[in-house]
Parts: sequence; structure tokens; C-alpha cells
Amino acid sequence: MKPIIAVDANPFVSALIGGFSREILFAHHFEFITTEFTLAEVIRYIPYIAEKAGVSEEFVKSLLRFLPLK
Repeated sequence: MKPIIAVDANPFVSALIGGFSREILFAHHFEFITTEFTLAEVIRYIPYIAEKAGVSEEFVKSLLRFLPLK
């Protein structure tokens, strides 16, 4: 059984920008959970994330769908 870890918005934003948390989130050693509130917060920051990462907002939205979380 994988350890379950609750994640707030900061690691998701970092992962979407391309930070180290991306490697952790996709390591498959843990199960990640979050809340609808946290996801709403991340969605509010999509324009900022896109600008920092140098990609389109649509691309960031597609990446968000691939994050392994429940």
C-alpha cells in the first residue's frame, strides 16, 4: 500500500511550471490527494503558470489533467 499524502496548491503550481515537485508527483511511490478548493486555487493561477513556464494556458490546463491525484 502506498502512503497517502495530502497536497496543497504550491506543489501543483511548481509541478506545472516545471519544478522539482513534478518529479515527486510522478514517482509512483505515493498516492496524492487534494481538495476541490485546492484545485480551484490552482486553476485561478493558470495565467501566471503559463507565463512563468512560457506556454499557453490551454497547455497548462491539459497538464493539470495529467497530475496523478485524487
